[in-house]
Amino acid sequence: MSVTNATHRSAGTPAASQTATRRGDPADASRGGALVVSGVSVKYQSQGDEQPVLAVDDVSLEAAPGEFVAIVGPSGCGKSTLLKAVAGLLPTSSGSVSFGGETQARLGFVFQSDALLPWKTAAENVEIAIKMSFRQVSKGRLSKAKLQEKAIELLEQFGLGESTHKYPAQLSGGMRKRVALARAVAYEPSAFLMDEPFSALDAQTRIRVGNFFLRMLEDLGQTVLFVTHDIEEAVAMADRVIVLSKGPGRVIETINVTIPRPRDYHDTRFHPLFKDLQQRVWDSLGYSQGATSGDGE
Repeated sequence: MSVTNATHRSAGTPAASQTATRRGDPADASRGGALVVSGVSVKYQSQGDEQPVLAVDDVSLEAAPGEFVAIVGPSGCGKSTLLKAVAGLLPTSSGSVSFGGETQARLGFVFQSDALLPWKTAAENVEIAIKMSFRQVSKGRLSKAKLQEKAIELLEQFGLGESTHKYPAQLSGGMRKRVALARAVAYEPSAFLMDEPFSALDAQTRIRVGNFFLRMLEDLGQTVLFVTHDIEEAVAMADRVIVLSKGPGRVIETINVTIPRPRDYHDTRFHPLFKDLQQRVWDSLGYSQGATSGDGE
């Protein structure tokens, strides 16, 4: 995986759009095709194991253009493994991944850690992704001045205009996460693949960054495949929640989240539909009635 939070996959590319109440509306299909995962299994060989270990078993799912799909499940069920296989970072043992039938995909992968280069400023970290995107589209080069201009402009949109010259160690956790998101956006991906991107943040910062990301998606409209242990987070953000079994991961239920958009990362948890949807996820995971914790482990 490139340190620029960008990955290029041999598949098609989903694009996205946004409606007033729900992402992934069929009217947005002109912006790209669906992300389709068909019968994907992933095995890996650990040192000392006689036989390969099956981590993901025959998983099929779809994400419509502009749809936000969350994946939850117990620890060790293969959520992150599945996401990396979708990104092309891990080989699949069987099955296929496609993006609207195209032959290439531009994906923004956002990790749990911000994965910023510590020896580069916020602007320089974003410049890397801009340079990669420009070369892939035009096969040309941007001048250093133009790179800096584009990076600073993007960081200003993320509320970081006064921090473009700072290094990661000089930024708060929430600011570093916004730089990482800006870098992923700078790559101009058609879809975001996100592996517990907010889990390392404290509660208040998580709310701020979560809301920032939701507002950003309203403008950009990318498809999102989002892995999380946090059941509340999944219901608050996603259009659909896909529940995986304990390892090897298999899809055991898909739950449509009918709470209208736009949503607030925190306040959505007080919507009349929220508790019932949250309980459905808990029930799918086999937990007792009345569970209230947000952690799916």
